[in-house]
Amino acid sequence: MQSVVDDVITWSGANVMNINTRETKEMVLVLLSCNLPSQIVIGDLTVEMKLKWNDHVAYICYKMNKHLHFLKQLKRAGM
Repeated sequence: MQSVVDDVITWSGANVMNINTRETKEMVLVLLSCNLPSQIVIGDLTVEMKLKWNDHVAYICYKMNKHLHFLKQLKRAGM
């Protein structure tokens, strides 16, 4: 499923049709006996199959902490 999503993102980029992840919804329809992926990544957005945002929030917090670290270093340097 992730490879299909990646193909759609590649196709949309090549055709100048960016996907707005804030307004994009997906619905997975499968038999219960199928193995589902635990998450799907759409651009910078990580969506878990149970529609939880834990991985995405953890990723955003990680990115923000990196930026905050550099801002603190700049403040200490007096810039």
